[in-house]
Amino acid sequence: MKSKVVSILLVGVLVAGLAGCGQQSAENGAETQGGSGSTEQSSESEESEEELDESTLRSDFTEEELADGQASFRVSRHLWVDAEMTPADVYADGFASYYLETAYQEGDMEEFTANPTLFGHPQEDFFQLLSDIMGFSITTDLLEWNETDDQMSGSTIDIVDENGNPYYVSVNYQTDATLTDRYAYNSILYNEDFNHINLANDAYGCSVYLPPEENDDTPLLTDEEIADWTETLENLTGREISDIWDVTQVTEDKLEVAGSTDDYVNWDLGTVDSYQFYYDLDGLPVDHLDLEYALRLGNPEPYADDTDMSGNTLHAANELPLQFITDGTRVLYLVVRDLCRPGEVYREAQSIISPSEILPVVEEYYPESSLTANVTITQVRLVYAPYFTDPDDGEIRNAYCPVWKVVTYDERIDNSSMFVFDAVTGDTLVYGGAIPSN
Repeated sequence: MKSKVVSILLVGVLVAGLAGCGQQSAENGAETQGGSGSTEQSSESEESEEELDESTLRSDFTEEELADGQASFRVSRHLWVDAEMTPADVYADGFASYYLETAYQEGDMEEFTANPTLFGHPQEDFFQLLSDIMGFSITTDLLEWNETDDQMSGSTIDIVDENGNPYYVSVNYQTDATLTDRYAYNSILYNEDFNHINLANDAYGCSVYLPPEENDDTPLLTDEEIADWTETLENLTGREISDIWDVTQVTEDKLEVAGSTDDYVNWDLGTVDSYQFYYDLDGLPVDHLDLEYALRLGNPEPYADDTDMSGNTLHAANELPLQFITDGTRVLYLVVRDLCRPGEVYREAQSIISPSEILPVVEEYYPESSLTANVTITQVRLVYAPYFTDPDDGEIRNAYCPVWKVVTYDERIDNSSMFVFDAVTGDTLVYGGAIPSN
């Protein structure tokens, strides 16, 4: 049997509601490895119109900024760049695109469950690895099974760590609604603590409502500890993890600002870090950007086995990051997924456009005549993301494609927006958080 998929969600000491990470929130203002430079524009924006030196304004990056992966300058009176960027040497040789394989196993339920594997590990071996990480024993004999027509689920109760914190484990085998005799396998570990419902989502929600300078706290984990976690996740998943990561820091004060404290009876966690890790593909992080494609007259039929369609809109494959939440001493929440894999090369390495070619598009979205407060470009990152092959090639299939992801923070609405560009053609795929209409 060809083993292709696993998705695992582990959480401890806090979450009862297994909230998925809304990707838009995940991108909004989150602290990134390497950070976004200074925030000097906050004071400079108060200068009068007569004091503005228009000779200092520009709409492109210098060679030095592109090489360093860091830029801070003014585009217009209210539009600023203060961004972490992918250094130019990373994409100097271009990047290939790959067909995307959805990670399912073929066969009926009995075949699937007779020899279950997680991330390529026999189930017992995987649970042992998980036990070593969590610090308490997790074994399959603790599972209590419940079967329905399209799903078999197993759950555990009364697992506690050495400090008495309760954990809950759930394992699910379920059919994919669009496929015949193909099954997804999910293993879930989380803690039923109703004082901290939805912390996973609120960890990202905090960054939505806070300006970048309020999200620049020092991470609880050192670079060495994060490197150790990267290695741990690689051992657990059997896949390479990118050295690019994001973190949002959550405190009770930030939850109050974000209007989230009503979800909690008692906040007793102090400061919490919510990290996002990404799988690595050819040295780039694999991100989930909710990309879509609107079918046009004359397009070929989508490849039925790996495309999700509503109406005439194709939705790219779901590849969420790996999420890890900690208070600095223990694992509070850990989500590890393995839903998609790169397949054969779709297109050999192609040249990547400069960020200077896409900056004018962002500037066009924020015309100076409409701005009454600062907008800051905080991130310009080259990533792989699930998208689609070119219809001109005679088929439409999911593919990992290199794209530029640009994140902005808008003081007028205390929120962020995302832009996504095809990193080869420069085509706009997401325009201020929306799919372009043209």
